[in-house]
Amino acid sequence: CAVPPRAESLTVRSPSHLLLRFESNGSHRHRLVTLPDSIRQPARAQLRAELRQARRDIPPPARARIARRVALIAERVRLARAIGYRSAGTVEFLVDDATREFFFLEVNTRLQVEHPVTELVTGEDLVLRQLIVAAGEPLGLSQSQVAFRGHAIECRINAEDPERGFLPAPGTISSFHQPGGPGVRVDAGMATGFEVSPFYDPMIAKIVAHGRERDEARRRLREALANTVILG
Repeated sequence: CAVPPRAESLTVRSPSHLLLRFESNGSHRHRLVTLPDSIRQPARAQLRAELRQARRDIPPPARARIARRVALIAERVRLARAIGYRSAGTVEFLVDDATREFFFLEVNTRLQVEHPVTELVTGEDLVLRQLIVAAGEPLGLSQSQVAFRGHAIECRINAEDPERGFLPAPGTISSFHQPGGPGVRVDAGMATGFEVSPFYDPMIAKIVAHGRERDEARRRLREALANTVILG
């Protein structure tokens, strides 16, 4: 597939240099992109809005974060258009936190396992939106209609043995008690009596908590994990 020249040159020029560099001061960014024909203009509108916000009288650290977000949005849209991509997908970057440079990593042509976090902070059903686009229908949503509310944190619950280096631990689940409460979401493909197969990913469930502030989301997640019981 064709990729933007910027992404290609930054990724290919020195893989060993990138690995060493990001081992110490790097971070990993996922950016969702949904590109039917109808999303191109809303994406550009979001860029313009965020650029206007970046020019306002706000603290320099926040202004820098907005500028980097604007650049990431521009790159993901440019990449998707370059390859004629029409679906939901996730563009991944490596970001140098010291210099604010970012480097293209890969595109996952699907939703990420962390998509419940986005759904909780936006209130949007991303799976439904993906199916709408796949059916050739208009997305039915503009970027200006997407509002971010609060914070969300996700934990993956895996059937693994910590005493054996977290190797998969297949077998029968004898008891599975899921947590609940305000702001708590559980996505599970297992229940009491189900078999954890040795042939697939050992993930049992995802537990996600949402709160008005990050600390509230963190407290809710800690309580949800404390109330989760999985035996087998």
